[in-house]
Amino acid sequence: MLLALMTACAKAETPERMTIGGYGYPVSESVRYKLPKALREISGLTLDDEGHLYGHADERGIVYRIDYRKGQVVSRFALEGDVRADFEGIAWLNEHLYLTTSNGRIYRTRPGSADAWMPFHAYDAELDCEVESLARDPSANRLLAACKNRPDGGKALHIYAWNPENGRWSAAPIIRLKRSALTDVFAGIGLPSPKKLQPTAMTTTSTGNLLLIAGPQKVLLELSPTGEPIAAARLDPGAHRQPEGLEMTAEGTLIIADEGDNKGANKSRGRLSIYEHEG
Repeated sequence: MLLALMTACAKAETPERMTIGGYGYPVSESVRYKLPKALREISGLTLDDEGHLYGHADERGIVYRIDYRKGQVVSRFALEGDVRADFEGIAWLNEHLYLTTSNGRIYRTRPGSADAWMPFHAYDAELDCEVESLARDPSANRLLAACKNRPDGGKALHIYAWNPENGRWSAAPIIRLKRSALTDVFAGIGLPSPKKLQPTAMTTTSTGNLLLIAGPQKVLLELSPTGEPIAAARLDPGAHRQPEGLEMTAEGTLIIADEGDNKGANKSRGRLSIYEHEG
């Protein structure tokens, strides 16, 4: 019922401006690129310290370096041995790339040259929820993942921290955000506080805040490092079919990746949307 209401509101009044991460973005003026067929199921994005964008698709451990100004793949490399898993997120930390599967299993590797097979290390620790996001938290030298779906129905947003020193997830969520805490920021964008918020992508800003995309709800959410809601913004549902990747450059450029439609005879491509802020 609530999802139907949200969808109806989005159709009735498409937002003209998003305010998130300390910037304002004109929704109708983003640049969108069709990605290659190999990235139809793009599932994550991350930027390294030099501003290079990396992404990956689902099911195989292949990482693509993407020129987001042109929407083109520059190079790709694969985890040694052609690893098959349900990869759902990627993050850069301490000169390494980390990928997570939907159950929170982490794979660590380094960027490779074009078409290289790269050695990796896989960690056994898993989470008791489904995740589709991974973000670095450089201030605390750790990775973060937000639960998309939880066994208890997901009435609160849970974010866990992964420690690269011991390769383990925090025993309890470092952020536990109840639905009631989102009332004000959702009211500010003309929506009721959702019964369920399902993060499909996450990143950190240069100020240390967290940005999350709730793909099914078509909403961006900004949290402080300790989990206080700061802002929310509505995505244009006509432009974002299934958002799965999110990044923000040091200059404030917002990058969103959408998975393509893998059904029917005319399978659509994954897409990359680039939002430049208004200053």
